[in-house]
Order: sequence, then structure tokens, then C-alpha cells
Amino acid sequence: FLRYDPAGDTWHALPDAPPGAKGKWDKGSFLVWDQDHTIYAHKAKYHEFYAYDITTNTWSSALRGMPTTGSTGNKKSKDGGCGTWANGEIVAFKGGSTQECWIYAPGGGWYEFDTLPKQGRSGKSKKVKAGADIIYYEDGRTLYALKGSGTFEFWKHELPVMSPDPTVPREGVMSEAASLTANAMTVGPNPARSGLIHVLYSLPVAGQAEVRVFDAGGREVGARTFAAGRTGTVDLNLSVGAGVYLVRMTVRDWTATRKLVVQR
Repeated sequence: FLRYDPAGDTWHALPDAPPGAKGKWDKGSFLVWDQDHTIYAHKAKYHEFYAYDITTNTWSSALRGMPTTGSTGNKKSKDGGCGTWANGEIVAFKGGSTQECWIYAPGGGWYEFDTLPKQGRSGKSKKVKAGADIIYYEDGRTLYALKGSGTFEFWKHELPVMSPDPTVPREGVMSEAASLTANAMTVGPNPARSGLIHVLYSLPVAGQAEVRVFDAGGREVGARTFAAGRTGTVDLNLSVGAGVYLVRMTVRDWTATRKLVVQR
């Protein structure tokens, strides 16, 4: 582990990255800086995860690593693994010939985000592998990514944007404009295959929170009220059929909404 000093044009050795319980750091491992004093390090293949404190020059003990089980099955993070810091969270590709994209919220955990499409403009079906990379453009909402895998594919993802809480329209929530908080909430697993979902949130304010779930017709099919901090996770049990739903979390004058797909 090294630090480069541009003023002196020299590299400085730092404490080695943790050896962990298994092998050495392999292809697909990556670093992400939180724009403050912490560097997060993901160890591909073994899914170990650590934090390095720039101010104290020390590594943390092992943190919760990216799950191996995702929407494409039980897959390890390998070639093409990469990450970026976006709105207080890490957004990362698992790589390893998957389409999986994951979010890590410090103090919360890992949850799967929207997958990267397999098919690009060439018409070929490719998954994320060696050569992939992802960055966040600090306009509050845009991710850019290279798919790698021997392609020229370049992708953009628009995150939702911050907005005061809209009321649920009578004609149904699916007709509502997507004017939502920027990456303030993630719902996982998504697609869901059971009644239990996890709502991971990172909010601009703390306070009494309400999570409500609506079906395509605007009918409420689940709800929970709780005291929310700035970041955290809340679980919600749903008894619903297959379909598309909206999960909305409201705290004071702010709201975050995510689409949830339920498969049976």
C-alpha cells in the first residue's frame, strides 16, 4: 500500500493492506475515498472489506463485505470489480462476468442496486468483466461506467433527484414523475423473492420516519413508522404478489422513493 507525493514526485510505503483470513489481494479489488479521511478497500474473490484512516495511518478490522449472492446467482467479485463514492455511499460493480451493481452505506450495509444491461449498441450480450470502471459526476445524480469485457460500451445512469414530498396521485403511483431523493434510499433484495425487504437509507435529516409501499394502482400494501437516524436500515415484511411496487420513505419534508420488483 503506497502514497504518492506529487510535490516530491515520490512514493511512500504505508502499512500493508490486511492479509485477511484468506488469500492475497486479487484482480477486481478496488479502493474508494470518501472525500474526507477514509479509504475503503474491497478485496475481490474473497469479499473482504476494510477501511483505512488517512489521519491515523491505520487499517480497520474487517467490515461487512459485498455479498456473493445477488441477482445473477452465487458469484464472486473478480475481474472488472470497481467502485466510486456517490452521495455518501459506495456504488460498485461486482465484476466477474456479472451485471451486478451494489451500494454500501457506511454504518449500514451492502444492498444490490440496478443491474447494468447485458446488451449494448453492438447488439452483443456482454457482462461486466476486466476493463470495467465506474465514476460519479458530482452533479448530484450521474454515474458513468465502462463495461469492459472486451467491449467499447460506455453507460450512464441517472440517479433520482431531491424533491419535496409529493402526494400519491389518485390515478396511481406509476403515473408519478420520478422526482425523488438522490440515492437516499436503497431497497434490497431487488428483485425480491420473499416477503422480507430491507430499506437502507442515508437521509439529509433525522426524525420520525414512515415507509409506505404502493402497488401499480396506488393502493397502499404495506407501511411502517419508526424513529430514523441520518443513516440506517429498516426491515419490512410484505405479503404481495408478483409485480412492480413503489417503496416510499418520508422524514419531515423530504422523501425518497424506489421501485421494487417482486418475483415469485
